[in-house]
Amino acid sequence: MSKNLYHVVITILVVFTTSCGNSNSEASQSEVTLLDAEYSNKLYSEIALKVEGGDSSINLTEVFDFDWNKLIIPKAYSNLESIKKEYKGMNKQIERIKYDDARSLLLFAKDDQIIKYIFLSNVKSNFSSIQEESVRIYERGESQFMIDVQVNKNGKTSTRLRPLKE
Repeated sequence: MSKNLYHVVITILVVFTTSCGNSNSEASQSEVTLLDAEYSNKLYSEIALKVEGGDSSINLTEVFDFDWNKLIIPKAYSNLESIKKEYKGMNKQIERIKYDDARSLLLFAKDDQIIKYIFLSNVKSNFSSIQEESVRIYERGESQFMIDVQVNKNGKTSTRLRPLKE
């Protein structure tokens, strides 16, 4: 009898956990992918090549070559509630950016779903010109940025990326 009761309890637990999972938001969060260093290195390399070649702009569609149609860039300390309302896929790791001004966050969305994101070091290249607004959203075709080369007092070079279309 106790063996049968054990099987019944296990069956109920399995059915309960698979059928009563936490809504769409958790399912969509698992689909969001953090891009690895390959993409940040590719971006930094492309910027360096553009600067060396005398080109002053970069199109992010050349670097981030997967299927996306919106680029979302929140500034540090932004309230991300507006993004969470419009796009599925926000997760705790993404939300931590609001307390981090050493990195820029780029969110890539396909329609209303955030599909990939990347953190970029503001030391090498930053999107500081976006600071007027808490969040900037660019269509894929508008993801071109001007490259401003900056040299600090120690002679270190960094780049600032400004939207080609303000």
